[in-house]
Amino acid sequence: MARAHEGHIEIRNVTKIYDPLGANVLAVANCSFEIQAGEFLAIVGPSGCGKTTFLNVLAGFDVLTEGTICVDDQCVASPNMRLHPGPDRVVVFQLGALFPWKTVLENVCFGPVMQGAMPQKEAVEKGRETSQHRRAGRLRERISDEYFLGHAAAGRNRQGSDQ
Repeated sequence: MARAHEGHIEIRNVTKIYDPLGANVLAVANCSFEIQAGEFLAIVGPSGCGKTTFLNVLAGFDVLTEGTICVDDQCVASPNMRLHPGPDRVVVFQLGALFPWKTVLENVCFGPVMQGAMPQKEAVEKGRETSQHRRAGRLRERISDEYFLGHAAAGRNRQGSDQ
């Protein structure tokens, strides 16, 4: 059973600077906010504003330049920490990265199972628990296969037109 506070995220003074060949590119600047357990957050902004960079840092795929990220009062990212991706923090990338033949639940479970972080049965149980806990169960039931297949095809078309 999940603890009442499980999922609380605290972002404090997060900054990420990429420094390829001394270019010193500021991707995220002094970002601070909290997400309470059970809250749903959408990060929106124009292309290139740092959304994906921030999510990669939160998931443990990239290191911070400054600041800290804590999940349930445990520091998971700071400038001096090794990269630590884990099944407690996942990123579901844009539609082009989803498997259109899989259900939402199957897409969510794929990463932790492939990483060997948990067996299929546990991933499905956690996925269902999270879905129900976050009241996404109703949304999952409403979204049809046509919606995902249509958006996946649109994503492929959109990606192809950018080249």
